Amino acid sequence: MLTRLFESIRTKRAEWRFRRRINREQGSLLIRTATALALREIEDPWVSKAALTFSPAERPIFRIAYQCFVLWEIRHLLRDKVRPIELHALTGSVRELFENCDYHDRDVFEKIWPCTDRLMRMALEGGSQKKPVYPIVQIIEAANQSGHSLPHNRLDYEQGMHVVYAMNHMAITLSACEESVTNQQQ
Repeated sequence: MLTRLFESIRTKRAEWRFRRRINREQGSLLIRTATALALREIEDPWVSKAALTFSPAERPIFRIAYQCFVLWEIRHLLRDKVRPIELHALTGSVRELFENCDYHDRDVFEKIWPCTDRLMRMALEGGSQKKPVYPIVQIIEAANQSGHSLPHNRLDYEQGMHVVYAMNHMAITLSACEESVTNQQQ
């Protein structure tokens, strides 16, 4: 019973921080929402729980690889919806937020980011010719290909499905925000 109560409190606090972040940011509602969404995704309790499955030295690598995934997904979702200059500004804003995390290491991020970009694009190409996208594999592999070793066997199916859920949640949130902006303009 207390677990549900604490989970409810944690969820309400996350939602409050999300809304506060949207109101504090600069730019269009879509950009503000994307920035707040990125922060909410990396602060998700699942990320902390998943990070605990790794050794203390591996935890920051996993968290940074997850940051790269979140930024990639948001950029991917917005690539056709905002101008390139806005996308560049969003990327800078989100990366600035990520740098405020105590575990963040800019050099590690710079090494993992291009691997994430390449692997996620490869995963999404091919349509029905490819297997379903299961991004936890790309997150771990991006870290490995960047020279930072993370074992693939630490995360289970439930954790992998959370990442799929996170992708879906980001897409739904940004789509709803885009619809809201479109409706307000009409």
